[in-house]
Parts: sequence; C-alpha cells; structure tokens
Amino acid sequence: MLLNKAKDFAIETGAKSISLETAPDNYASQRLYEKDGYIRDSQFYHYELNLT
Repeated sequence: MLLNKAKDFAIETGAKSISLETAPDNYASQRLYEKDGYIRDSQFYHYELNLT
C-alpha cells in the first residue's frame, strides 16, 4: 500500500513525521488514515492562496 511505502521511506530517511490532508467530506480517506495510526490534528488550520 502506498501509505506503507511512504512510512518506510520516511523512516529510512530520518523524517520526524508524515502529514496528510483530505477534504472535510472525504470520510473514506479519513477512516483509512486513522485506521493506519494517523491522528487528526485539531490544533492547526490550513490556509492556501490560489494564484490562478
């Protein structure tokens, strides 16, 4: 699975964490991430400036 490959690569290269994003209504991905041990961050907001 791609998530496992990403985790393996992160560990091999000394990364401290992995960050993922989903749309608020993407419940399937959210369940998948949480099932795999990822914890939803409730302390920070994500901002983006669209330049097009």
